[in-house]
Amino acid sequence: MKTLLSHQIDTFRSTLFDQEEIAEFVNEFREESQQIKPSDMLPMAILCPMSNLSTMFRYVVCRREGLEEGLEEMWIEAAFQYMPDKRNYDAVWGELLPVDARKELTQAYMLTCRRLFGRAAEGNVDVP
Repeated sequence: MKTLLSHQIDTFRSTLFDQEEIAEFVNEFREESQQIKPSDMLPMAILCPMSNLSTMFRYVVCRREGLEEGLEEMWIEAAFQYMPDKRNYDAVWGELLPVDARKELTQAYMLTCRRLFGRAAEGNVDVP
């Protein structure tokens, strides 16, 4: 799990760098009012579909940075990545995954299981 997180961070840095290079190139051909701004780099990098970042990693970064558009799309998938390996995520990701995010993911998982199966996924989670 530590290696996975380290790889995700490295991939994110690389993707962010790539997005900055793309923006620099594109901005050469745009009027100033239409140029890609530095504040656009983070959303472009985290939401880039070719970056191979896990949904869980994307979710955590979107949540920390207040990127609401990304959160809504990733909420359920991140919950299903988190819950089967909850203890390892909590231990390795530590403060990257605050308690309220953990609760949010647990609730998303529980709600989805209830909708799909009519009950909680027994044995996998404590019902809040």
